[in-house]
Amino acid sequence: MKVNDIEISGVITQENLNSYDLQYPRKEICETFGISLSEHMPKVETPLQVYFDTEVVENKVIYTQGENKAFLHGIITTKIVYVADEASKPINTIEFYKHFSCSLPINNTSNRDITTKVFIEDAIVTEENNTGFFISLLLLVCPIYTSNINKYEEVEVIPKREKINKIDKPREETTKLSMPVKNNDVDIEIEYDMNMKGQYFESGWK
Repeated sequence: MKVNDIEISGVITQENLNSYDLQYPRKEICETFGISLSEHMPKVETPLQVYFDTEVVENKVIYTQGENKAFLHGIITTKIVYVADEASKPINTIEFYKHFSCSLPINNTSNRDITTKVFIEDAIVTEENNTGFFISLLLLVCPIYTSNINKYEEVEVIPKREKINKIDKPREETTKLSMPVKNNDVDIEIEYDMNMKGQYFESGWK
């Protein structure tokens, strides 16, 4: 199977990130999950592009452990464009969804209405075989005033050229996920306190 350079889209640059009026504290989260094509889908010969997007589905302010927090439920959308391993070599597009959640302390913000926004700061795509990939994303969760949401036009995210990684020997036990992807994957979460430079305050395996 050919392994070529592919385009990864949906990763925001630090320069474009600065165009938003984001508040503190902020939190970085690492999400790692697997994607497997179902048996009826064409196998991958050459991956061409991987596109990521995030959406906050629900957001609310809660009070726990003596502090106000924003508690959110979000979705990561992953679209993969690839050349199929078939005689006619058609180009296929598949789409998967990964749910996630996190909490973010917001005591340092004013009493104005606060919501959250999630950005993708970096991404790693690892090809397991011709039917599956592993995805690792660095997410940045930020508080933002609700009055500022509508005034922002989405920043155009420039595609990023990266070399796709390949695992030469796939694991013997892999869980195949049909569309839409169920949450049978393993999540690795690392959360970084942007108010405490150089220190990680929470990590965990799910």
